Amino acid sequence: MWIVGTYEDEISSTFFPNETHSLHWNGSTWSVVPMPLVGSSNVNAFFQFNSIQVNSPTDVWAVGARGVTDSSSSTLIEHWNGKAWSIVPSPAPGSGSDLIGVTTSNAANDVWAVGSYEPAGATQAQTLTLNWNGTAWVTVASPNASSGFSSLDSVATTPGATIVQAVGASGASGATNPLAMQNG
Repeated sequence: MWIVGTYEDEISSTFFPNETHSLHWNGSTWSVVPMPLVGSSNVNAFFQFNSIQVNSPTDVWAVGARGVTDSSSSTLIEHWNGKAWSIVPSPAPGSGSDLIGVTTSNAANDVWAVGSYEPAGATQAQTLTLNWNGTAWVTVASPNASSGFSSLDSVATTPGATIVQAVGASGASGATNPLAMQNG
């Protein structure tokens, strides 16, 4: 079992940047498993994980965001290969990119991550869907509500199926509606 998140790293008495963090349960005890330092000298920088998917002991994905508080953010994805975590480059369109959910589609070369991003010049978030094809993460077009924001919060698949389903919300602040979709 794995847990991912963020911890504050005390650099000095006035500088506490946060970094990524993972814990692994081996069946009897929890242990800290080091993750690569993303690093920033900005006191308002953040690095967070929102979801984790364990496909096998040598294939684990953690997804989230990195950025500066009250500024833009970009996607953050790390992979565990059975020996170490590594940062994997991922698309981060527009600004405010954030990944909330991750799942596998029954193969190590078919992993899906979902969230939202803010297109350049826009003020409302739109859905963000990424697919790992075994070599790289690529953006896959996904529908949005006709007005207001659209965001995906969770993604899942049925074992043995190629259909991937995602859910989230759309609408205006204070008047949101459920948003559900599946690949074609």
